[in-house]
Amino acid sequence: MALVYSATGSLDGYVAEPDGSFEFAYPDEELHTFVNEVHATIGTLLIGRRSYELMEPWDTMDIATADPAEAQFARQWRETDKLVYSSTLPEVTFPRTRLERSFDPAAVAELKATSDRDVGIGGPELAGAAFDAGLVDEVWTFLVPTVIGGGAPMFAAGTRLDLELIDQHRFGNGTVGMHYRVKGTRA
Repeated sequence: MALVYSATGSLDGYVAEPDGSFEFAYPDEELHTFVNEVHATIGTLLIGRRSYELMEPWDTMDIATADPAEAQFARQWRETDKLVYSSTLPEVTFPRTRLERSFDPAAVAELKATSDRDVGIGGPELAGAAFDAGLVDEVWTFLVPTVIGGGAPMFAAGTRLDLELIDQHRFGNGTVGMHYRVKGTRA
């Protein structure tokens, strides 16, 4: 199966503003529905501590009162196995979630080889380690029509990739989704 990195960010390549906020990237219903379809292929998600903490609402929200796209994402989130990589997080409390203290490329390669669904990876730093190890097969970027001028970059410093465009999609709000295959994946 494939290891897929997905990120939503500003046109100038940031996933969060300098203060850590990312309201600029909150999806409308059309985009959220599309992202749900992309994430429907993911059986296991690899994330870092910050992503784990930011995703708490999806484990705790009342699905019955949520709008349809948000309810679908919350169901998918709850049904996805998660590996959280953190050397400082004391424990994980969400169902279907396991804590790993360090990123082990061999273990991730084994997970890819034995999984019956795609594996997702989120967060630029964690994904950077996977890119460095040659493990990432596909990249989804969703670029919103906003320039924020700084913050957390979509790709970790030093990441060098050659990509082949597989598909693209333009949304009514001006966001552009691009799906790439990583050339030269080593694992």
